[in-house]
Amino acid sequence: MSSEWTIEPMQLADLERVLEIEAESHPTSWPRALFVNELALPWATLEVLRCAGRVDAYIDYWMVDEELHVLNIAVAASQRSKGLGSLLLRRAEERAARDGIEYLTLEVRVGNPRAIELYHRLGFRWYGCKRGYYLDTGEDAAYLVKLLAA
Repeated sequence: MSSEWTIEPMQLADLERVLEIEAESHPTSWPRALFVNELALPWATLEVLRCAGRVDAYIDYWMVDEELHVLNIAVAASQRSKGLGSLLLRRAEERAARDGIEYLTLEVRVGNPRAIELYHRLGFRWYGCKRGYYLDTGEDAAYLVKLLAA
């Protein structure tokens, strides 16, 4: 990771920028209240990736029992294809391994081949399909899992 990139806990002050990235990244954006609620959950981890003080990406995941589940991840459109999503996922995986987590999970729209390709490169594998998972479009979700070495 470049020395100019930092990964830090998300703060309420970051939400305006996070909401901008969210809106340009997902067909149906999470509302501000959802992020605020996530920030209050003791089992949720929300982190931002900054360059020169500006938020360029974020991740939200839960660690419960033996699972780390990625709920949301996005990179600013102007910063895509620079490996920022990979950095955030690798950081989450490092934390999971340190905390004895056995596997990582996530859902991704089946119509998002770019994201699916990224997840496969990072070691996630297709575990199943959740039919009609995305209520906004009725699109199916690929359910992906990455097992961590014991």
